[in-house]
Amino acid sequence: MLVQRAVTERGFAVSGPFPDRAGAIGAIEAGGIAAALLDVSLADGQTSAPVAEALRTHGVPFAFVTGYGPETGVVASAFPGSLVIPKPVDPDTVGLILDELVGQTP
Repeated sequence: MLVQRAVTERGFAVSGPFPDRAGAIGAIEAGGIAAALLDVSLADGQTSAPVAEALRTHGVPFAFVTGYGPETGVVASAFPGSLVIPKPVDPDTVGLILDELVGQTP
């Protein structure tokens, strides 16, 4: 909720959170996403690696916002150059991350 509020206060619309990777990938494929913030660890032991790959394929910049579970290093290493931001993250940091991501060109 904190991240969502920080995003909307920055003037961006929020898509998600998505209940599963398929929903997130569907939204990416539908288009209209300027940037994404991903948690590495998802429900049922899944990771957001397939979502990050879909974002990369579609040229959408993203950052990982995570509590640094053991899978973080494995997932993040597959996406060199991606920002990895530790939780908890404050609203000002979310704003700075979005400014950085939206300012990137694919």
